[in-house]
Amino acid sequence: MTKHSNMTEAARRGKYAPLYRYLCELDQSEWRASFAEIEEILGFHLPQSAHEYPAW
Repeated sequence: MTKHSNMTEAARRGKYAPLYRYLCELDQSEWRASFAEIEEILGFHLPQSAHEYPAW
């Protein structure tokens, strides 16, 4: 398995899988969302660090 396929498999199974599936179904190359919208898709709150660090 390649590194890319390992990451893809992890995305399909991990806690962020609902977001992965949502993004795969989009018909656009760019998507903007608030943390609240992402949390709604995921079904849980993002970690506090998501609100504190620009990398998120």
